[in-house]
Amino acid sequence: MALLDDGTIYSWGCNETGQLALNSLSACSLTPTLVPVEHKMKTIYTGGDRSLGVLFAISQDGQLFSCGYNENGNLGVGDAEQRIQFTPVDLPNVQTIACSSSHTLALSKSTANNSNNYSQ
Repeated sequence: MALLDDGTIYSWGCNETGQLALNSLSACSLTPTLVPVEHKMKTIYTGGDRSLGVLFAISQDGQLFSCGYNENGNLGVGDAEQRIQFTPVDLPNVQTIACSSSHTLALSKSTANNSNNYSQ
């Protein structure tokens, strides 16, 4: 995976579960290939192994996307079907992701209004 300064993503390598977001299933992509996505991305996260890979990305406008292996629902899209292209995840204010082939953790920015008088 490579995220370029202009927000485009290139992917290559194993793609057995669609984790390269190339809108296809193939054994491998041997050269860097532009990921077809309308949004410009600011960060990407990968997890899993070669046959159970997952990919998450946060767009420059703050939207979360996922693709790849999803047997455990770890893509956060409401089912357990694998995805071969980026699919929006309905989770606002995500700052960072930790992901694997069996689970995902997301850290979101709190939007709570709090006086913090007691270091809560």
